Order: sequence, then C-alpha cells, then structure tokens
Amino acid sequence: MKTEKKFFLDPIDGLEVAKECIADSEGSLAILNIPKDSVLNASAQNFKEIKKIAGKEHKEIVIESPDERVLEFAEIAGIRTVNTSYRSRERAVSDILPAGRKMTHSFPEKPQEDEYVPASPEEKKRPDISIIFEKKQEAEERKKRSEEKGKSLRFFSRRKKEKKEPEEATSFEEEVREIKEKKRGKRKTRTIIFLSFVAVILLGIWASITFLPKATVILTLKKVSVPFEETLVVSVTATSPITTDKEKTTIPGELISAKKNMLLEFEAETREEVSYKAKGTLIVSNAYSTSPQTLVATTRFESPDGKIFRLDEKTTIPGAKISAGKITPSSAEVKVTADAAGEEWNLPPTKNWKIPGFKGTPRYDAFIVENTRAMSGGFVGEAPVISDAQKESAEKNAQQSLKDVLNGEMFVLMSDDFKLLPEAERFEIIKSEFQTIRDAPNKLGIFVEGEMKRIVFEAQTAEDALFRKYGSSYIEEGYTALQNFEIEYGTSTLDLVNKTISVPIRGSITYTFDLEQESLKEEFKGKEDAELRRIIFSLPGIENATISLWPFWVNRVPDSARRLLVEIK
Repeated sequence: MKTEKKFFLDPIDGLEVAKECIADSEGSLAILNIPKDSVLNASAQNFKEIKKIAGKEHKEIVIESPDERVLEFAEIAGIRTVNTSYRSRERAVSDILPAGRKMTHSFPEKPQEDEYVPASPEEKKRPDISIIFEKKQEAEERKKRSEEKGKSLRFFSRRKKEKKEPEEATSFEEEVREIKEKKRGKRKTRTIIFLSFVAVILLGIWASITFLPKATVILTLKKVSVPFEETLVVSVTATSPITTDKEKTTIPGELISAKKNMLLEFEAETREEVSYKAKGTLIVSNAYSTSPQTLVATTRFESPDGKIFRLDEKTTIPGAKISAGKITPSSAEVKVTADAAGEEWNLPPTKNWKIPGFKGTPRYDAFIVENTRAMSGGFVGEAPVISDAQKESAEKNAQQSLKDVLNGEMFVLMSDDFKLLPEAERFEIIKSEFQTIRDAPNKLGIFVEGEMKRIVFEAQTAEDALFRKYGSSYIEEGYTALQNFEIEYGTSTLDLVNKTISVPIRGSITYTFDLEQESLKEEFKGKEDAELRRIIFSLPGIENATISLWPFWVNRVPDSARRLLVEIK
C-alpha cells in the first residue's frame, strides 16, 4: 500500500531542509509545498538535486507551489508539479507535517499514481483533533529551528555553491535558457505563420480586385468576297495604274538591266597554223527616213582606214522619228566579220564608218555607223587548237559563269518591294569568241559578253489597283478595309521592244469594314456591361459580338487596356 507525506516549507528553507524532508519521509510519496519567493527558486539546479535525492531514497516526489518559476524549474528537472493557485479548496491529507517532524499514516492503495485519493465521507465528518492540536506546536518548533539553522544553512549553501563545479551549474542554466528560447521561438514562429497567413489572404483579396478582372470582346465583321479573272499588264512607260478596261489592268513597271563581259582561259590540246578573222559589232543609225531600212547579209561596212567588214546576217534598221519637225535617228546594233584574217583587222572603237552600197545616194551620209567596242580575234600563225567538243563545253561554261555574275548584279539592283515573274527575264550573249593568250602559248581564252534584262513591278501596286477596281461599289457602302487578297499568276509574256509584260491572273478579294483595335479599347475600357453592349452594336459593319467579363461577379470592363482583349474577325 502506497503512503504519502506532505511537507510545508518556509521561504527561507533551502535545499538542505528539502533533502531532510525527503529523507525523513517514511511514505513512498513525498509532497513538498514550496511557497512564493522561496530561496529554492534561485536556481533550477536546486530541483535537479531534489530529484537526485528522491531517486537515491527510492521516493516519488511531487512539488506543490503557487510560484510559476518554482513549477517551471521542477518540470525541467522532471518532477511532477501541482499549481495550488488553481485549487478551489485544499484536499484533506492524512499527514500535514511541518519540516523536521516525522509522522506515519497509512492510506489504502490508490487506483492511479497520478491522482490523490480523497478522504471518505466519514473521515470528513470526523476531523482529526490530534493533528489540529499538533499543528500549532509543530509550527512554533519549526519556526524556531528554522531561525537557528537559517544562518548556518545560508552560509553552508553559499560555501557549497562556491565549491561546486562551475561547468555543471553553467551547463544546466544554459539548458534552461535554451528550453526557454525554444519555447519563445515556437511562439514567435506560430505568430509569424499566423501573420503570414493573414497577409496572404489580404494579398489574395487585393489581387483578385486589381488583377483578376478581365474582359474579352470578339467582334465578327460583315464581309463580302469578290472573285476576278483578267490580264495584268506591266508597262515601263506607264506612270499610274489604269483600271478602266474590264479585260485588263495596267500598272507601272521598271526595266532593270546589267551588262558584263569576261575572259576564261583553258588548256589547248594541240598547236597548229591557223587564221582567224576579226569580229565585232557596229551601231547603225537611220537619220534618212521614217521608213525602216533592210540590210542583207554580207552587206559591206568600210572603216575610216578602208578596211571592209561584212554583215553576218540580215538586219532591219528602224525608221527615224520626227518630233516638232526634227528627225530623231533610230538605231540597231549589227554583227560584222572582217574580210580577211590577221591582227591588223583588230580595230579600236571608231566613228564615221560608211556603207559602200549607198555611195552616190543621200543614204550614204544619212546612215551613221560606228563601233563602240573594239574589233577583235584577228590572227594568222601557229596557235593552240581545241576540238569541237572542248569548244562547245568551254562556251557553255563561259556563258553560265557570265549569267551567274549578272544574276548577282541584278540581286543588288532589285528592291524588296519588286516582284519578278519567271518569264519576265531575258539573258542574251552579245559576243562570244576564242582568243589566243600571248603569254601562254598552250592556252586559249574564250571571251564572252552578255546582258540581262528584267521587267519588275510592285505587287502592292497591283493589289491596290485591283482592290479599287472590283470594290468601287462596296467601298461606297462602307467596306473600305481589305480582309483577304488572293491572286494567282499565269505564264507571262515578255516584250522588250515595247517594254511590257502581260500575265493572266485570277483570284478573289474580301472586303470588310475598317475598325481600329486600339481605338476600340480606349472606347470600351471602364464601361458597364449594358453600356458596352450599346456601344458595340451601334458600330457599323458588326455581324455579331461576344462579350466575356471574368470573374463572374465582374460587371464592368477594367480601366486598364492591358486587362482588355479586343479581337476582330
């Protein structure tokens, strides 16, 4: 059967008195009632010592006190505590002993160690008079004994504290401080978490008001599609689009040309005696008549120094033009070959050539002839010789190289706005001849000269002309904007004489109303739902509209244009 004793300590009763009470307790449970401002609450080490003594005496110890500091130190030391400040009345205890008195009283075994067994109803009715009588006497004796021991105990306690290892006391105090800091840290952490939670909620409310509202307006416009099929004429001489003809539309174009020559060298197979006639071109101008003049092949042309060159093929020289009573000569370039072989026929550019066949007539002086480029290729002697196959291959390679060079020049001349149709380009070889290389006896050279011409136009100019031509009636109804433009080009025909290209075209043009997205945003923002609908359906050309305000509780368009999406279809 477990018995218990309770000891009431005075404020001046220190560690030695507490140890004595535990040692003198004959029961298995010792209860120490420690008052406020007890000397024991000076250090948590005191309660650790009490715990050690109770363990050595094989006693269970309970600390009763109204002092929170005493209870906290006791709990840290692992001692069960009872806060007497929260009791409505004191439980009847069998033994109430002042410190230093022994008294044994047996109790029946309790059902649980953590609970005190209350006195029975019979015991409550019959108070123990002996205990009441002894209480006063024991209190006087305890007071006297405490006063006698006070000085010695305080001195002894002070000396003992000085003798103790400072490291042990310090480490325990640090442990106590760490536990307190952890508790304060937990309270601080809980406070921070709570405040953070509140801040997140407030931030979410603010964000939902500021950022969540969105508005989306999708406008579907009325539109009409018009198909077309006709001929597009690009003319270098045109200055503006012509759309009066139902069968064709004429727009301005531009003629781009580039001329280049080059000499390619290659190894000859053999050398032998050869003779080559000089070749070149002449510019023949007709200042005689507005009628064209035909010249047959082999027609003679005489240079100022008397050398004869003959026309390679039949050519017609165009007639002169008369403007304001004055004749403007028309010209043509013709190919000629020297009458004989030899280097002396390689003539430099020269004017005042004559046509001997016109001698004695007005045509003799009225036809003006000159060579703007030198005659070349005349040679007699031993020279490198190549086969026909090698000659054909050399000519092909030379012409392709020249074409690549001219394409490069055209690329520089072309603007990004220009459109070039596949058949609107012409590459022509003006001159191609083999020449000996003076410093390389076993090599031949092929000289090629060519010209590339293109007629180009701006695609936007063609689209604008067709847009106005086929949309004239719709534009008056308000269909002033282009929704879609599709055009397909056929095979074009190039006419360099008249400087035009003609190409069949077909496609479709979709007309719609002109609404400016950014101006609509400015007009829509900040409007209530009903006002927004009124504005939208008063706009011209609206077929239907979809309005979406989000979240569901929003009933007006946000004031910020960034929160408003306007889509026009």
